[in-house]
Parts: sequence; structure tokens; C-alpha cells
Amino acid sequence: MSVSDVPLLPSSSPHLSYALPTMKSHSSTLIAALALCHQSLSSPTYQTAPDHPSNGICTDYKIEKTIDFAELQWTDPPFKTSFDVVDLYARMASKDPAVFRPFAETPRNVSKTYEISATFCRPKNGTDAGEKTVLVATHGAGFDRRYWASSYLPEKYSFVYHSLEAGYPVFYYDRAGVGASSRTLNYTAQPEPQIQLLASMVRDIRGGQYTDSIKASKIVLVGHSFGSFVSTGLLNKFPDLADAAVLTGIAFPNPSDIVNILGKYALTVFGGRLISDVPSSSLPANADSFDDSHVAFGDIYSYAQAFLHHPQTAPDVAVANYTFSITQPLPVSEFASLGNIDLRAPDFAGKVLITAGQYDVLCGGDCYATFDAGVQNTTIFSNEGAVVETFVQPGAGHGAVFQEDNGARERIFGFLGSV
Repeated sequence: MSVSDVPLLPSSSPHLSYALPTMKSHSSTLIAALALCHQSLSSPTYQTAPDHPSNGICTDYKIEKTIDFAELQWTDPPFKTSFDVVDLYARMASKDPAVFRPFAETPRNVSKTYEISATFCRPKNGTDAGEKTVLVATHGAGFDRRYWASSYLPEKYSFVYHSLEAGYPVFYYDRAGVGASSRTLNYTAQPEPQIQLLASMVRDIRGGQYTDSIKASKIVLVGHSFGSFVSTGLLNKFPDLADAAVLTGIAFPNPSDIVNILGKYALTVFGGRLISDVPSSSLPANADSFDDSHVAFGDIYSYAQAFLHHPQTAPDVAVANYTFSITQPLPVSEFASLGNIDLRAPDFAGKVLITAGQYDVLCGGDCYATFDAGVQNTTIFSNEGAVVETFVQPGAGHGAVFQEDNGARERIFGFLGSV
């Protein structure tokens, strides 16, 4: 894809699983309206698989999983206008916890079936460097798996492309709720099923599924933003499932860091609005498959400031346009329940690399200070056998993979070589 091709936008354990390879389609047209079923969640009938990297041998999968978990029950009134959305964001950031209690005190035990759309790529020119080390990548909120596999200048911005170049096979997927995976409607999206689904797929990969001819000897979790929270939550619950983790777009500030308040207000910076209040020209092609328990990025300007940190040049604006075009609606209940993830992983004794852009909003715009005083070694990965490294990507914002590299790839793949 050239710059001229970029769309111009306005200034518990699973007990059932199987996988079927699917043919890739580039259609993003909504084929049928989606409905939420209590026991089985609906999935889009279109396919949003990213372009396969030119240097990989790739297979797309549809993976069905049934999981049992304690589901938080939403009790706040349903959103009527975007004013309600902004009010919720403000209550989330309030010092008074009494003003933000959107869930019932008692969760409900449920069994739900999800269909996950995933891609596995192995290097076209396999090397001995990392061929048996499989990277399992989980994207953040507001995106699907295309975050990892940019079709715009992939040689510069595609994490999957660079992983394959370095000899590492990658499994990446649409988290439940977005892309071509099952929808999580009516305020039911939350972290626990995401953690359980990831854990189940990692177990399958350990057993030789979804990885073509490669049998994984090591598994490294790779996350961005909410995907890093999910990956860390997995290490809390299942510390022996992965050998290492690369956590991007995340920070673990100490209790006195002012980012504990500022970071919560980051949601308002992204300018979220109800899908029904956003012009169709600014919505993803599959927006009709989401309900009003989801919000879309309000406009490209607030989105780009928070995600990319002040685009200024024509190439910067082209990246902002492209990344905005591949965004997905965000489920509000997922953010609202983020605090339910136990991020402490005292039993994980592997290696961890934590990295974020210098101006990441989750650090309040200064990740050097937040990392220096962070609790990643003392509270999160406190096992004496754990090895924790940090790296701040100079000049980058929250979506660091789409910005000037400035040493990030060298640090990440150097870290992977030590696993």
C-alpha cells in the first residue's frame, strides 16, 4: 500500500476447542446483522484477516472455545448519549470510589462459546535463531490483529514482518469482541474471558496446534496496551504457560505516581463517543456489528495525539490516517473492569521486557520517570528468578510500533535472543 492508498479521513479452563483453516478474504462488507445469544456468542460472517506478510508462510484459523468464568454483571444505566460516556470516564478517574460502581457485587457463573479469528505465520526463509520460539501476540483495545501486521509500509511498521525477518514465527489473533471474532455485546466484555481464551490457545500451541509444521519449544507472550494487561493476567493465573513476555504500551507506576490519576483520564483524551454519534466516514467498515455498549474514537485528531503523539509531517499524517482506518470500537465494560485483573505474577520466574513510548499517555507523558520509579520488579514480577528489563522508545506515543523505531526493534529482538 502506498501513501496514496491510505484512506483520507476527516481533518476457568475451556472444555471444548477446535480449529479450522479458513480461506482469506479482503471483503470488509457486513453480510448479516449480528445478535447476541446467551450461551453462544455470534461471530461476523465476513473476514478481516490482515494481509499476509510477504516474508511469511501463513494460515488463517477459526478457533472455537467454550469457557466457564465468573461474569461481572453491568448495573449502570445503558448509555443514551455520548455525554453518558464522558461522564463514565470521569467517574472512573474520580478519587471517590463510591461514584464508580458499574457492576453488581456478585458475578454470575456462565459458560460461553467464542469463535476466535487468528493467523499463524512462520518465516518463509526459516532460520535457527528462533524457529522453535513462537510469539503469541495480543493486541490492545480499539484495534484487531491488524495492529501487528500493518499492510501500510510493512517493512517499517509491521511487527509480524520484522519478527519473521528475525526468524520468529508469530501467532496473532482478533481478541473476542472485535475483528472477525465473536462479538461481546450488551456490556459483557471484560478481561477474565480474554485471559482464559489466551491461556487455552497457548496450551493448544504447546500441544502443536495452529503452528503448521513447527512444534513450539518456547512461547513468548507479546502484548500491546490492553493486550499487555491480558498477558500479565495470564502470568498471574498460569505462570508456567509461557517462557517470557514482551509487554508494550504498559507501565506499572508506583502508588505515588500522579499517572495513577492522569492515566485514567487518558480515555477522555482519545475522545470516545457512541458509535451512533460518530459520522460514518470516521467509523470502521464493520461498525454496524457493534452495539452502544461500545464507543468509537471521537475524531482523528484526539486519537492521533494520544496514540501517535503529535503527528507533524506528511508521513506522520499518513500513518495517522492508516491506523485510524483500522481501528475498532471499544467495549466500555472492558475498560471499566480493568481493575479486576490481578497483575501480580509472583510465581512467574521467566524473562520480561516492558517497553513503552516516551510520551505514552499511560505514563502521563513521561515513561522515563514512570519506569524509573515503577513497581515492575518489586510488586508485579517479584519472583527472585524473574528477569525484568525495561525500554523507553524515544519520541514515541502509545502506538509505538507505528512510529520511528529508535532502537525498539533491536532491543526487542535482542531480548528474544536471550530467552
